Amino acid sequence: FAFASHGLFLSGAYERIEKSDLIEVVCVNTVPLQTTQVAGVSSWTYSGKIHQLSVAALLAEAIRRIQNKQSLSYLFGRAN
Repeated sequence: FAFASHGLFLSGAYERIEKSDLIEVVCVNTVPLQTTQVAGVSSWTYSGKIHQLSVAALLAEAIRRIQNKQSLSYLFGRAN
């Protein structure tokens, strides 16, 4: 397994991950994965071993707390 905060998969990374002994690579979706255009249709070109976790709920809660002048430190102490 491998874990990364931001999946910056540069040229050839998907192929190297796919050929590696890694079972899974986990990262957050702060950086979009690479897509390709074939006949005007976008398709994902990443390895099936890559799993992205969404940060949408965390960002939404941070924005809500800032708007309501509440502590952000609460977000760092939670474990779900």
